[in-house]
Amino acid sequence: MKHKQKNIPKLLFYNLLLLAVVVGAGCNTYAQRGPSEPIRTVEQWRHRCGGKPVEHLVCSGPGVLRLITLLDASEKVIAVEQMEHGTDGVAPYRRANPQYGELPIFGEGHGRDNVEVLLAMEPRPDVIIRMDNPGSGLDPAVLQERTGIPVVLIPYTDLADNLSVLEKNLLFLGEILDRQERAARLTVFIKLQINELKQRTDPIPFQERHTAFLGGLSYRGTHGLNSTTSLYPPFDWLNITNPAAAISNNAIGAQHIMVAPEQIIKWNPEFLFVDLGTLDFAGLETAAEVQTQAVFRSLDAVKSNQIYALYPNNSYGTNFVSLLVNAWFIGKTVYPEHFTDVNFSQKADEICRFMLNTTFDQMCPEHLKTRVHEKFLQTPPVQEH
Repeated sequence: MKHKQKNIPKLLFYNLLLLAVVVGAGCNTYAQRGPSEPIRTVEQWRHRCGGKPVEHLVCSGPGVLRLITLLDASEKVIAVEQMEHGTDGVAPYRRANPQYGELPIFGEGHGRDNVEVLLAMEPRPDVIIRMDNPGSGLDPAVLQERTGIPVVLIPYTDLADNLSVLEKNLLFLGEILDRQERAARLTVFIKLQINELKQRTDPIPFQERHTAFLGGLSYRGTHGLNSTTSLYPPFDWLNITNPAAAISNNAIGAQHIMVAPEQIIKWNPEFLFVDLGTLDFAGLETAAEVQTQAVFRSLDAVKSNQIYALYPNNSYGTNFVSLLVNAWFIGKTVYPEHFTDVNFSQKADEICRFMLNTTFDQMCPEHLKTRVHEKFLQTPPVQEH
C-alpha cells in the first residue's frame, strides 16, 4: 500500500504535464475539452475555440485554399500541400498568390497530411481546414486526435446545383477567420453575376436556344476532347442546351463523364468549347482532334468554325473565377445580340479584381494568353469531298 501511495503524486505530475502540452497550442483545445468529432458548424467552433479568430492555419484537400484566398485570408496560411506548391499552373488563386510557393509543405494532397510535420511546425496551426471527402487521406477525426489541432470540415462545393453550400462555406469560414464582411460581399457578388447572366438569356424561347458541347474538361488530371460534364453551370445560366446533361454518372461524382466520339457526332452541337487544360495532356494538344480526326469534320460546329477555347475550369477543384469569366465569354459568343453592351475584357477584369485583386491578364499563364477566349482553330478544318 505504501508503495502505491508514493506513486500517486508522480502519476498526477505526468498527467498534468501531458495536459499542459496539449493546452499550450492556442486554439488547440481538443484534448482540453474532451474527445469530439471534427468541427462542422460555427456553434461547434465557438464552443471548441471560444470564438477567437484563427491566426494560423493550413488547408487540406481540393478547393480549401481557394476559399481561404477568396476570403482575403492568405496571410493566415503557414503551410500548404504539395499539390498547392507552385505558381506555374492554371489555378487563378495560386497565380495571384505566388507566396504559396515559398511556404513549407505539410502533406501530399487530397487529405494525405503528415502528422509529424504538423506537430513540428512553429507556429502551430490554430486549425486545420479540411475538405470533407470521406475515404480520401487520413481520417479527419484521427488527424485531430493525433495532432491535438481542431479540424474544421467543410463539404465540397462548386457553382452548379449546390450554390447554397458554397455560400454556407464562405459565411462559416468568414466567421472563424474574422472575414464576415468579405464573405457576405463575395456571396452577393457571385449571385449577382449568375443572376445577370440568367436575366439576359431567360427571354430566349426554348426553340431558339442553341446547343453546345464542352470538351477536354480536366478532372483529376487532363483528358482528351471526349471528357465533358453533364452539369456545366455556364450552359445552365445562359439557357444553352447541353446534350451531355442527359447522361448521369453519379458513381464518380462531379458529373464528369467520358463519351465516345460517335456520341458527339450524334449530338452534333452548334458550338464546341474546348477546355485548354487539354494542352497539358501528355504534352499534346489532344483537343486538336477536331482538326486531325476525320470523324469530327461532319459536326456543324466544325463546319462553321464555331469552336472556342476556354480558360481551364478545374485545377484541384473548380476554378470559380475562371468559371464566371468563361460564362460571360460563352454568353457573348453564343447569344451576341443579348450582350452587345458588354465589353468582355472589362468584365473579366472586374471579376478578377473583385475576387482575387488581380487582372485577367495577370491571372492568365503565358502559354494560354494567345489561345484563351479565342477561336480554337484559326482556320476551319479542310472538308473532304
